[in-house]
Amino acid sequence: MEALVSTNISREKSKDGSLILSNKVGFLLVFLLLYLSYNTGNQMRWDRRIMAIVTFVVVVLFFLYAVFFKRPRIHLKAIVSGMALTGVSLVGMVVYGDFAPDNFVFLMVLWCGIMVAHLLTFEQFTQSFIRIMIILCLYSLLCSYVLMPLVMNAGLSVFNTVINPNGNVPFVDFIFSFSLKYFGIQRNYGLFREPGVYQVFILAALAMELFMSRQKLRIFRLVVLLGTLITTFSTIGIVCGMLMITLYILPRLSKRPIKILIGILVGAVAVIIIVGGSEDLQDLLSRSMNKLLDPADISFR
Repeated sequence: MEALVSTNISREKSKDGSLILSNKVGFLLVFLLLYLSYNTGNQMRWDRRIMAIVTFVVVVLFFLYAVFFKRPRIHLKAIVSGMALTGVSLVGMVVYGDFAPDNFVFLMVLWCGIMVAHLLTFEQFTQSFIRIMIILCLYSLLCSYVLMPLVMNAGLSVFNTVINPNGNVPFVDFIFSFSLKYFGIQRNYGLFREPGVYQVFILAALAMELFMSRQKLRIFRLVVLLGTLITTFSTIGIVCGMLMITLYILPRLSKRPIKILIGILVGAVAVIIIVGGSEDLQDLLSRSMNKLLDPADISFR
């Protein structure tokens, strides 16, 4: 019994010390969690509550597989905490007579988190999340700035159009990315319902890559994440991205000043060349930065 029940939340291995899920299966689980999140543009296809239920069922199936075949150590503190939060939430629903579906969605998200904590190590989760975001970033850049002009200007019609219920706005559905049906250069939505949400996930991947990964920093990943972050033209996202890079560089500046300064210079020149060659990009970036002077403007969150 002691081998199966643990109060140490950091353990995500089976009784024999092996990983609960292989890296490939873990990658699949994290991708499904991300893809089925109701922060994505998939809410234009499916009801977000249905997405939450499907996500919960998927995680339960992974968890049952682990229980029957891998015998994971049970994190007693996590289970007790989850039960306490569930109890408090249910009591609140009864007392206030509030049985809104979103309250149950919260409980499903809570237990999904607890089950995932039993299935993946922190390193597995972060590396899977970073890799998935790199793939999604590259794909969104391809869709937004290569395929989208072909759809709008060359009549490429192999992709469906979906309607965002918030504002009745049409989007082109690239399956793993969405683009506003608009002539000209636009903000990058990626898989998500708006650029302001996309930048949150990009920043999460950037933070993991810079500060949480045990592996050596990969410049390619950094360039892809930062480049995609800029294309969201999110004021908060760009400012936070610059702050993260600054916090990463400062402790290392004295050790490798020349290499770091060359990297900063090359990046700055690349941005100037790319933005300087397009009036649309200049306008988007200008409007994004003007948000700092006018916090009441919510158009570039």
